[in-house]
Amino acid sequence: MLLVCATVASHTEPNTLRATLTESANLTFTYDPAVDESHTETPRLSDIAPPAFGEGHSYRWHLSAGSAIDVTNADNRLYQSGFGITYFFVDNLSIVAEVNAIYFDQSGKDALGGNINLTFRHHFVIRDTWSLYADAGAGLLGTSKRVPQDGSHFNFVPHAGLGVSFDLGDDARLFLGARWHHISNANTHRNNPGRDSVLGYAELSFPF
Repeated sequence: MLLVCATVASHTEPNTLRATLTESANLTFTYDPAVDESHTETPRLSDIAPPAFGEGHSYRWHLSAGSAIDVTNADNRLYQSGFGITYFFVDNLSIVAEVNAIYFDQSGKDALGGNINLTFRHHFVIRDTWSLYADAGAGLLGTSKRVPQDGSHFNFVPHAGLGVSFDLGDDARLFLGARWHHISNANTHRNNPGRDSVLGYAELSFPF
């Protein structure tokens, strides 16, 4: 290195040498974090947008409440509340698993019950702030007294209906729907009077 400097100095005028050294001393360096992956920030969960409503492979959970009236005897009513989880396995088509607690106000002895359902739901019309859907499914029902009063403690609960959902903001959603709600023990008991009702319900739904 010294030899090179001496050679340069011997063939360079003093003023030219000072200018060359000054230009060399003014070299600057800049740091680009995009080049160094070790300094790249990891996105925070709060910065990641949730999936669009109805997007395939997305999940939601909901709280629900509803009431039903027997179509042949208005004295037979039920009131239910529950919790459920929805999985969209393809766009706009989902499976809903839910658990309900039910009170039966009926002719004869009133009853308390627990119900689990699986429901397939298709949002066949989706707009920016609302959707229309159809759903159908079935479940199991166990009660403290016989439902109907001359029926059994264990029943099957097929159901089907239509509904509408509304965007409430912040990815919350309100569902309003109506269903045919059937109760039957499928002849697993000596009596199978069955019961058909019209069920109206509301759900508050959130992504997770």
